[in-house]
Amino acid sequence: MFALPLAGYDSLPWLERFRVLVTDDLRREALASFLPAFEERYQRRLQLAPPNLTARIETGGEMLQGLQHDGYALGALTDHSRREIRELTLPIATRLHASLDAIARPKFEHGHIRFDQETHAPIFAAVSAGLAGCGAWHALNAYAGKPLVLQSMGLQVNTAKETRFKYGELDSSGLPERATSYFHVDSNDWPSVKVLIYLTDVGPEQGPFRYVHGAHRLMEPFEAAVRKTNDKLKHTALTLCALPQQYAQHAYFGDYIDPSSPASLRLLRDEAQVCDGRSDLILFDNNGVHRGGMVRDGHRYMLQCMFLRAPKPTKDF
Repeated sequence: MFALPLAGYDSLPWLERFRVLVTDDLRREALASFLPAFEERYQRRLQLAPPNLTARIETGGEMLQGLQHDGYALGALTDHSRREIRELTLPIATRLHASLDAIARPKFEHGHIRFDQETHAPIFAAVSAGLAGCGAWHALNAYAGKPLVLQSMGLQVNTAKETRFKYGELDSSGLPERATSYFHVDSNDWPSVKVLIYLTDVGPEQGPFRYVHGAHRLMEPFEAAVRKTNDKLKHTALTLCALPQQYAQHAYFGDYIDPSSPASLRLLRDEAQVCDGRSDLILFDNNGVHRGGMVRDGHRYMLQCMFLRAPKPTKDF
């Protein structure tokens, strides 16, 4: 029933303090909270049109085929778009980096800013134009099966200091001691495409985006609904321990699984670091297993772009 590795709450020593607090009343409360939200999401997922895995286009065709086959694709902005986007965003990223360095115990949220459509209208316009100019819009629309518009955008700054605080030292392959840490799928249902734009040069040492080849085709609607429901409900470790195993699986699962299990090893074997030294654009299906931002040296500045369906044009009478 589940394609991704199952959480092993009973085998994780740090969860023992939560497991001993689970009572029958808590189990009933957890299930009562989960079931209505799950049923609604599961029915919605059953009605969603899946991504178009067979469409062919000319402009943006290579990116579309990467999305369809691997779940992700690399691309490159035009020189003009790259300059414009970086001129607008790098001053903000530099200030955010400075504030992050000043924090003794930095966390992920300390290095993240959500851009506002009104306040940051020039950035939204530049990114939209950039995606159109390199053919990415064509690939995104064809994959989703509907025309999309840019919904929201976030700026993320990751540093070696922040990485060490969260994960400890990384090994020679850029992974923490718990090799599956931060493996996750996203909680949104549709469209399942996102775009990342590197604002700095990113190589293997700067925490590149990582994606498991073909993982966008692994989850069936039931599993996706279970994992995404728990993510949206923001369940605590205590609540997850109180749920039955088939309902206790989470979208953010990498820290709760056995890294040495056969299922985990398959994900690690098929994981790619998505950087080639030239491309600054990544399109990916966020139903697939991914992670990023584990910086061993230097830093990574990145935009994360989310989409929604374009409104239908109004008719003039």
